[in-house]
Amino acid sequence: NNDDELNKALATWAVSHNISRTACNELLKILKQYTSHNLPTDARTLLKTPRKTQHISKICEGEYLYFGLNDIIQKMLLKDNNTYVNLLINIDGLPLSKSSQASLWTILCSNTVNKTVYLVGAYFGYKKPTDSNIFLRALVDDLINFTNNGYIYNESIIKIRLFGLICDAPAKSFVLCVKGHTGFYSCTKCVIKGKYINGRVCFPYKKTFPSRKDELFSANTYQDFQIGFSILNNIPGFLPISSTPLDYMHLICLGVVKKIILLWIKGPLNVRLSISSINKISHLLILLKNSTPNDFVRKPRSLKDVKQWKAIEFRNFLLYTGPIVLRHILKPDIYLHFLTLHIAVTILIRSNLNEELINFAESLLNHFVISFEILYGKQYMSHNIHNLLHICSDVRTYGPLDNFSAFRFENYMASIKKRLRKNEKSLQQLYKRYNEIENCNSFLSSINNETLNSYKYLHNNGPVPDNYNIQLQYLMMSNEKFNIKCKGQNNNCCLLKSGQYVLILNIVQKNKDFLLIGKKLKYIKDVYESPYKSSDLNIKVMTVNNDSIFSWPITDLLGKAWKIPFGNHANTFAIFPLNHT
Repeated sequence: NNDDELNKALATWAVSHNISRTACNELLKILKQYTSHNLPTDARTLLKTPRKTQHISKICEGEYLYFGLNDIIQKMLLKDNNTYVNLLINIDGLPLSKSSQASLWTILCSNTVNKTVYLVGAYFGYKKPTDSNIFLRALVDDLINFTNNGYIYNESIIKIRLFGLICDAPAKSFVLCVKGHTGFYSCTKCVIKGKYINGRVCFPYKKTFPSRKDELFSANTYQDFQIGFSILNNIPGFLPISSTPLDYMHLICLGVVKKIILLWIKGPLNVRLSISSINKISHLLILLKNSTPNDFVRKPRSLKDVKQWKAIEFRNFLLYTGPIVLRHILKPDIYLHFLTLHIAVTILIRSNLNEELINFAESLLNHFVISFEILYGKQYMSHNIHNLLHICSDVRTYGPLDNFSAFRFENYMASIKKRLRKNEKSLQQLYKRYNEIENCNSFLSSINNETLNSYKYLHNNGPVPDNYNIQLQYLMMSNEKFNIKCKGQNNNCCLLKSGQYVLILNIVQKNKDFLLIGKKLKYIKDVYESPYKSSDLNIKVMTVNNDSIFSWPITDLLGKAWKIPFGNHANTFAIFPLNHT
């Protein structure tokens, strides 16, 4: 039994850390030499790596590997046993090297219940597939079968449907067979016609515009928009317009936010920032590295690196750091305009959405688009700026923005790229790595329960309230959503269900209960008051109340917050709840 457990643990370690076969073989050799455990001599035996690659076919001047939906749906139902599965499909291209045209076009799948991502299929070639219908045929056949017949699980028929197709603009154009985002009739949501101004197609604001209809699209009626027939229309229940939401990662983060920052740097003189202002913003961003919670994979970087920023960096700038570092540097009207977008997106990513909040966010986005044309000029009214007018319609269907964003899929794409160890035989490598991961998943699920809190790093340093009979003290608590660290100042600011912000100084066990020990934060003022009071979004300027130590049950914890130094007072902070997921 010990040998079997050791084999599983070593395999899990090798897969989790993407250990090369050579390094794994060396470790196995050392362990066999200096221990008595019965271990394999080759990493391929340890990881159960397939010796042969199956399912690879030649299509569209490239190679195609299709795993199918059957096993994926079974894994989804093992995680969440529901009577239905609403599938989210993502299709995107992934360049494999800067020195080659080689790329993967992946089909990924998730659902509306949890954010686990699965690989459905992948195409390898030196350009994108020549025919999207051939590329999608196996997926569409699977979806037609499961939509019509359901999926039999535990003697019950589970309803399956394609709930959303999540793609960036070029991929959406490819799979739906419509004109690209630079076309005059490129909007997927309405029939507005773009204008050619100063060498670019733009979309000046219009108060009303006829919406596109699913039935007209399915009948191939939009001759100025559609360039062919997409076999996605053959999927029962799939609505090509309504079921293809706008993805805020590409639309807002990589589109709108990046655009306005670049306009501040190199745009028209009336909005362009001076070099000293850019340097000041960059300096403030770099200072925020010291306060960044470990929930953020990337810490703030200088504006000089903005062309290298990733989508999460633009998201963090919009939601958290921008309102702080831009204060007193941008012109008042430009700053207020930025806050309009910040507030609208902050509202739309929150889980407690209602129709009133969505309507308010929609009015803010409408104002942002109108003001953008006035502040920056018609020639910069791009496809992305125009589509801000439509995104609230998708929120009404799909819920908060993170429910249908591409962030989860982009993270998975990055993990795929890391696991390809050379440029040759990419699909063969992908097939082997995929099977190695699946072989380890059952063992991982048996030893991990991410929904439960785990407590680490015992200590005896307090603080502990008087007259408390404490059994154990911990420095860290973690679960699937976040972790709290009592040591240091970056990861101990939390929001309680009561709405109170607190600094956690200790985590203790009292009898069978776990308690948070800490200090309350005291409200001073709002970070901004127009066009919406920041305190209504739980964004506040606060100071630490040093008078007393309090305790709260661990069940009172609602979420984590970013405590950003504010002003010239050492003990004053701007507190932002971590709303993104």
